[in-house]
Amino acid sequence: MSRVQQTLGLAVVLVLALGLGYAALRMTRTSREEVCQACGRAIHAKMRTVAYVGSKREIFCCPTCALSAGAQSHEPVRFLQVTDYETAHALRPADAYAVEGSDVIPCVRLHDMLNRDGQPVPMRFDRCAPSIIAFADRSVAERFAADHGGEVGAFLQFVSRPAVSAAH
Repeated sequence: MSRVQQTLGLAVVLVLALGLGYAALRMTRTSREEVCQACGRAIHAKMRTVAYVGSKREIFCCPTCALSAGAQSHEPVRFLQVTDYETAHALRPADAYAVEGSDVIPCVRLHDMLNRDGQPVPMRFDRCAPSIIAFADRSVAERFAADHGGEVGAFLQFVSRPAVSAAH
């Protein structure tokens, strides 16, 4: 086998190895679903929330879940980032508007629990309800509330409760 053939063969093997490695990396990244660090639910791209609960930075499925985590641990919650429900773009909490209490609660799974007879057990509490859905534009939030109910206001208005602080 000539030197040119050896070099060409080595190049082909190298390209194949790199291609397989890249494909494996892409499959691993796309198959790994991001989950909420508080409740273990899948994080919807349009609801992703980053906040400190006490001194620990965590990623949550929604703002209400972050507030629930703070209430359960008796720690203050400081929001770093929320996500625009319309575009899935990251927002600063101080720049966001929100709708609280609409009929859209992306995190809630209906009838997960069944009784002995296989009938759904009505849910009385869910850590992600009532929903707080963030928007970059107040008029979009108002249209959403007109369609789905809920109260419209500044995001910080809904998360500024006793024992809760938000980043500006």
